[in-house]
Amino acid sequence: MTDFTTFNYPASGLNNVAEYLASGLPWVTSSLATTTPVSYTFPFVTSTIQVVNSGSLPLRLGFTSNGIQGTNSYIIPGGADVTLDVRVITLYVRADTGTTNYSIYAGLTQIPARGFPVLTGSAAGFNPATTGSVYGYSGLG
Repeated sequence: MTDFTTFNYPASGLNNVAEYLASGLPWVTSSLATTTPVSYTFPFVTSTIQVVNSGSLPLRLGFTSNGIQGTNSYIIPGGADVTLDVRVITLYVRADTGTTNYSIYAGLTQIPARGFPVLTGSAAGFNPATTGSVYGYSGLG
């Protein structure tokens, strides 16, 4: 048999635990944060993210555009870092005041970003029948 197009091999997906247990593919950047939010969209779903604030002023990170502008964000003090075991495809960063240097390391799975749901604070709950692929709850922004 030489025609393998009839087989339906399972694809890797968001709930495939093996993807998160394996070492992540590296993704790294460093930059200078201002009070204007910057978003990073990853080509694959993350399994871990480390953000290092190498400046002296606080750095904010969030997972939605509204979250980073409001209170649904995480503050990293100057000279500190945080490691998060999260599966996301977008990360937002901004300085609280002034400017601060930062670096981001993300460990990526091999799960394509196109299958990841939208994260929002404005659509409550998760109902694929009415909202599509959307996860919504107030802690997101």
